[in-house]
Amino acid sequence: MKIYHITISIIFFIVISLTSCNNDTINEEVSNNKTIQFSQQQFETMGMQIDNPQVRTINKSIRTNAYIKPSPEGAAKINAVIPGIVEELKHSEGEYIKKGSVLFTVSGREVIDMQNNYVKACSDFNYAQNELERISKLVEEQITARKELTNAENNFKIAKAEKKSIEAILKLMHLNPAHVEQGNISAQYKVPSPINGYISNIDIDNGQYIDTQLSAAKIVDNKKLQLVINVFEKDIKQLSPQQTVLFYDPDRKSNKQKATITSIGRSINQQTKTIPCIAKIDDIGEKMLINGMYAECEIITDSREVNTLPQEAIITENTDTYVLVKTSEENNTLTFNKMKVDIGTTSDGYTEIKTKGLKNVLIKGSYYY
Repeated sequence: MKIYHITISIIFFIVISLTSCNNDTINEEVSNNKTIQFSQQQFETMGMQIDNPQVRTINKSIRTNAYIKPSPEGAAKINAVIPGIVEELKHSEGEYIKKGSVLFTVSGREVIDMQNNYVKACSDFNYAQNELERISKLVEEQITARKELTNAENNFKIAKAEKKSIEAILKLMHLNPAHVEQGNISAQYKVPSPINGYISNIDIDNGQYIDTQLSAAKIVDNKKLQLVINVFEKDIKQLSPQQTVLFYDPDRKSNKQKATITSIGRSINQQTKTIPCIAKIDDIGEKMLINGMYAECEIITDSREVNTLPQEAIITENTDTYVLVKTSEENNTLTFNKMKVDIGTTSDGYTEIKTKGLKNVLIKGSYYY
């Protein structure tokens, strides 16, 4: 009985060993076989497609992030010219306001004092002017010394400067100096918007005392926005003015918009370790862009016309790339040959094919291989 059991065990071991060897041989043949077949039904059911490489423009690009901010002429901070009490503030954040429209008014003792100072400055100027004319005549007639003329000229210059400086302030307050000189004193002055745009923020309230250091409001013209691109130091040498930038909201990647690089930064942001570069947004029109909006972008550094295939047609195995090429179609069976190919840049879902002479490539459904 022991001999019988031993014999059976030996036979079983030999069978298992032979089977294992046969399986290894089959697996090796399959892995080295570059021919793949699909039935016509499989081909149609799985939505496979065959085509030849097509010539397309392939872009070489740098991918990074950016944000939107106003250009220098597209934003304005509003300050009071003379301290006072805020009145007639009737606008809210988000409202559109035209250039010259009144944001609020400012009243108070300081407003009245500035006008009174101008009236006094005008009086001093007129006196100094008359005194200069009088002394000039006396000097001509040699009645008085030239020293008196010098003093009169100095007094005239001081009075003129004082009048001009206060006059400039009144104009900033949008008050008419001529009216003020005639004694028409206003209890308040208007603060208008210097540009067209949306009110991005208001930092004051009615009845609040405001001084000249406090920013009262900010206006942003959404038609004068620009793109600030954060570029790493290793990529900055590839940039030059007039290069095209494609940017988009990360949640809407298909909605790409264009911008053009206008300036390249010369200093590194120590927090982000990037160099800020500016791009002008093309045809901004009525695009829904918001100050401070985050964006992802591609800076196009090179464009070439090349043969391409859809990216899904490419099979990657380790470091090698292949495509499936149809070699025959018989008895409702399509036969493909796995062919190694040399590829280049990939852009917008298409890959550059450097291998020449490719035809009848499986461009859709290669993932079933």
